[in-house]
Amino acid sequence: MIGLLPEPLEPDWANVLAEVAREVRLPGLDDPRLPGHVSKMAAVYNDDRLRGLGGSREQLAARLSFWFPRDVPKMAGAARELIAMGRLRIGQATALRVLDVGAGLGASHRGLARALAAAGGLGTVDVLAVDDDRDALRVAAAIAKKRPREGAVDVRLKTEEASFVELVKRPPRGRFGVILVGQMLSELDLELDEAARVELHAEQLAALAREALEPDGVLLIVEPALRPRSRHLQRLRAALLQRRLRVLAPCLHEGRCPLLGRDTDWCHEDLAVDLPPFLQPVAKKAGLRWEGLTFSYLALSSKPPRLVDSLTAGPDRERAVSALLVSKGKRELVVCGDPLRGDVAGDDPLGPHGARIGRLDRARSEVNAVFDDLGRGDVVSLGPLDEKLRLGPDAPIEHLSARVARVD
Repeated sequence: MIGLLPEPLEPDWANVLAEVAREVRLPGLDDPRLPGHVSKMAAVYNDDRLRGLGGSREQLAARLSFWFPRDVPKMAGAARELIAMGRLRIGQATALRVLDVGAGLGASHRGLARALAAAGGLGTVDVLAVDDDRDALRVAAAIAKKRPREGAVDVRLKTEEASFVELVKRPPRGRFGVILVGQMLSELDLELDEAARVELHAEQLAALAREALEPDGVLLIVEPALRPRSRHLQRLRAALLQRRLRVLAPCLHEGRCPLLGRDTDWCHEDLAVDLPPFLQPVAKKAGLRWEGLTFSYLALSSKPPRLVDSLTAGPDRERAVSALLVSKGKRELVVCGDPLRGDVAGDDPLGPHGARIGRLDRARSEVNAVFDDLGRGDVVSLGPLDEKLRLGPDAPIEHLSARVARVD
């Protein structure tokens, strides 16, 4: 991982959420019915046939008291690498204009503000939150009123009730430094087949970027880590590249995604960030996980520099896109980046930009020992590999988490 690990919401957020719940007359964290609402909402989220999220007061309560604090770190995690390289920044002189598309309760712009604050940012984010759910926007406004700052970052919020289609047809005036699309695409156009959905979403996002994004602005998309939804984002990546957007992160290349070759693969983050302690009892009663943070994301712009351009090591830079795979006598890792191999067979599922690299336990040495500690999302510089794509005892491997140059 590059950049700062996102933090769960602090304990005082429990009071903020409770006050907002009372203000908008929703069951709060102390309501014994809340775990049941959360459990039912989870079933909706996990159903690929989901329709009309947020339609009831019970669902809105679950979104406020459970999904908002769970989702805030996701956008913070997605933004961390762009902040580390200086591609997303904030200053006192000029506010950072943010368009939060499908904003819901505001978890996306709150996550961005927290990531900027954690990195020492000082200034203001001017957010236009757009959603077709009036009740959700009302809650987002209440949260912003109760908690108008994150560290030294002020959050100024305006809301606008509009659907994604309406927003694309009539973009807001002016341009934005960041357009956030947080866990929205999964809910849209489910009546279409996958190919048609990809083309439609790519055309809509590319049009919005053309009309509303600053020339060097960033389009940041976050989706759930569920396989079909992550793979939709991976396919969307290819379609957006065809429309002349550049991939900033997490990818270190713009070739074919190696994890689309097999239906069982998908690209996602898995960070060691747990739910805040005040939320863990709710998760346990609802039968949901409280450990770890998973999501998929994609950052794009019409202009470089990309994350790979800011890495200070040589050209052999790869990102781990699997957990460490341990078997008898060896350890392996699937990596993605500039081609590790020359010509590959046409039916090779990983293609030229992916490889399953390994190291035999007997080949462990001081120079490659860091291989034991690698996991999904890590960026590494690899030493020479043998014909079986294995590291020998003299082949170094370097973790590049701290070797990012800011782009000024």
